[in-house]
Amino acid sequence: MDEMGENPPQMENKAFQIILRPENISWEEIRQTIWQAHAGNRTKGIYMRHFQLSAEEIRERIEAEGGEMFVAVAGGRVVGTAAVVPRYFRFWCGEGMYAYCCFAAVLPAWRGKGIYRELCRVRESYARARSFRWMLFEIHQRNERLLTISRQIGCRPVGCQYWDDHYNHLMVKWLVDTPPSRFQCAFRFALSRLRAGLLSSRKFHAEATASKAPDAPLIIGQGYSGRLSLARSLAPQNGKVALVSLVTYRRDGKKLNRKRQIDAFSRTVDRVLYCASDDEAMLRDLLRKETARTQGKRLLVPDNDFSAYYVDACQEELRPYFCFPHVPGDPGAVARWMDKARQKDLARSLGLAVPASVVVDLKDAAPELPEAVSYPCFVKPLTSRMGRKWSMRRCETPAQLADCLQFMRRNFGPIQVLVEAYMQIDTEYATVGFSDGKEVIIPGYIEMNVMGHGRHFGVAVQGRVCPPGKMAPALEQFKDLVLKTGFHGLFDIDFYESGGTLYFCELNLRFGGSGYAFTRCGVNLLEMMARSFSGQPLDGYPRELTRSAVFFNERVAMEDWYEGYLSLQEYRRLRDEADIPFIEDAADPEPGRALQRKFRLWRIRRMIKKSFGKNLEWKVAQ
Repeated sequence: MDEMGENPPQMENKAFQIILRPENISWEEIRQTIWQAHAGNRTKGIYMRHFQLSAEEIRERIEAEGGEMFVAVAGGRVVGTAAVVPRYFRFWCGEGMYAYCCFAAVLPAWRGKGIYRELCRVRESYARARSFRWMLFEIHQRNERLLTISRQIGCRPVGCQYWDDHYNHLMVKWLVDTPPSRFQCAFRFALSRLRAGLLSSRKFHAEATASKAPDAPLIIGQGYSGRLSLARSLAPQNGKVALVSLVTYRRDGKKLNRKRQIDAFSRTVDRVLYCASDDEAMLRDLLRKETARTQGKRLLVPDNDFSAYYVDACQEELRPYFCFPHVPGDPGAVARWMDKARQKDLARSLGLAVPASVVVDLKDAAPELPEAVSYPCFVKPLTSRMGRKWSMRRCETPAQLADCLQFMRRNFGPIQVLVEAYMQIDTEYATVGFSDGKEVIIPGYIEMNVMGHGRHFGVAVQGRVCPPGKMAPALEQFKDLVLKTGFHGLFDIDFYESGGTLYFCELNLRFGGSGYAFTRCGVNLLEMMARSFSGQPLDGYPRELTRSAVFFNERVAMEDWYEGYLSLQEYRRLRDEADIPFIEDAADPEPGRALQRKFRLWRIRRMIKKSFGKNLEWKVAQ
């Protein structure tokens, strides 16, 4: 029988005892110990991955790799934990099986009694008995206490592991081989730390985390103009805000594109986190990490369909830590109400004009064309999650409709699409509002002047916000529509005029990008929502626009110009006509300056692109 045998050594002390986790100690009790032990670290801005995990996830991470959990027990209570997991390691300092030491925690009231050192000794005995070559500790860069202890027990730093907002020191204790010289370890560690620094787009986030507001509102969005509008609307009452930027992967397909966006320069932005677009697992992990920072309930504002669906579906998990738009007591209701066919049925029942439409299921490889369709018709995904705006098509004939349905099936799979009668639109409108489930506030409406193209199809480049006026009857009907959903939060509604009749188009249970113009005109719906969620009255807040103003969305206009949909002269004309730019702001000038830098760079890039294209055409002709 080896040194460990069937009965591993139990380190005893008159105050505590260290043993392998017995069956009567649950994984939930271990998780609670880890959570409580790291409370002090969280207040210092030290956030580690393992205290974000559930009890089941902790168990799986240890048992799946054949590891063991040691616990320090005093008076029948777990006061400390430490796990060891066998892994294979290949690094500059060697190759072979090693003991990965993790999930270390000691309750604050039991520190200073030597518990952590005893836990390390137990793990070392365990590792030596199994002939592991070394022990490896991964310690947060700002956890000075554990870094000091690891050096005292014979560990040396050999490298850094870079994460989104910090790096960890890799500390190794050699058990079998002769360790490299201290100089070699220090040199390799310095190189690894330099590389970790270069991976970050700016100074390490963790160095400034201690000064970050743990309860700052959290905004999740994909476009920097929308996120910036929300941040500026929330900042007057809530101070700075934190942003979750939904981004794509870089060209290698592995690393997220963490290039600093325009909104990150704003004085209203506290910090920026990054998450892959449409990656629910990554967003879940990020929000779990944010719950560790949260001291009270934070405001969580989804700014696109993906984040709105996810927050709604996970409201039971998020509710203890966040306030967010939702349908009370009905997880998944937001996604169900974003179904365009369901919206139109409700609108029709309330007396709103709605174009005739039919739902087509693309589950079959060759879907049958619906008979009750008049041409031309308009085709779009039934819900935004199923497709993208650029997939919308106008079809003049059955053959074009068949091609369009095949196109959607190839790009988005067996989804459902809405085929509706095509209406010649005279004027497009939109409105934004807030509902607390009992009262709906709609301050006015937006008349769209110039619309975006390509991937910005349906997004306003320039428009005018107006008091209710002639639209008052329609806005009252929209209030009834929103009340029927039971929704509590911000929303926007698209509608249009055709042949003298107003038609309902779409209800989005999230804040529309053009709604920032309402804030600039004196009606801050974001502040209303924040106060409502915190149980404060809305007395004294203006609820109706008293003036008209023209707004201009620089981001959409600039991208349309770059793609060739808008001339530079037209861009400048639309900008000069506007009373409310969405990005340039004298009170918050840095985003505007960053936008100008980007615009100059894009002008150079566009000139090169056009010139290079001409050269390619010439070569082909030759």
